Parts: sequence; C-alpha cells; structure tokens
Amino acid sequence: MKKIIVISLLSLSSLLSYSQNLPCPDFVCESDVNLTAYSVSATVGSTYTWDITGGNIAAGQGTNTIQVDWSATIPGNYTVEVVETDINGCIGNVILCNVTINPTPITGPITHD
Repeated sequence: MKKIIVISLLSLSSLLSYSQNLPCPDFVCESDVNLTAYSVSATVGSTYTWDITGGNIAAGQGTNTIQVDWSATIPGNYTVEVVETDINGCIGNVILCNVTINPTPITGPITHD
C-alpha cells in the first residue's frame, strides 16, 4: 500500500503582510497647528481605511499615509487606527497607535527681586 504525503506550505510573509506596526508619534502638544503624519508600508493595489479619535484627517484617507490635525483637540488619550484592504478585497488586521495630547504648560508671571 502506497501512502501519499501532502505537504502544505504557507508563506510566513503572506501572514505578516497584514500585520504591520504603525510607527507613530505617541504624543502631540495641545494647540499644535502642525499636521502630524502617520503611515504604514504601502502594498501595490491596496487601499487603507483610517479611523481616528479626537483629531481630524486633513489629507490621505484611502492611502497608506495620512495627515492629522490635532489643533482643536483637548488634552487626553486618543487613537489612530488603520485597516488595509488588498487588491483581492481581503481585509487585514486593525493596526493601532495610541496618541496622548499633552496640555500646554502654564507659565506663571515674571517676577523681579
């Protein structure tokens, strides 16, 4: 009797393609008028759905890089999330970045001796 052995190989790189780390600034200063960029590695044919709490996406929704306006956000803890959808319609994992908006320091009056 002959036995047939079937070996299935699953490429580790295909498993990791949806599990990217989101490099992110972990804090922003309150009332900062500069836009903050967030990005993931681009995959040809993929689209990216971004969701943020607290700020506003100023540019880039649908791409691998967004610009976020945090200028009107009160101090606290917020999130930036992204999900990749590849050319075949397969949806990747949610990638998360925690962002803290730090309060503006309050400087006391100048005094003299």
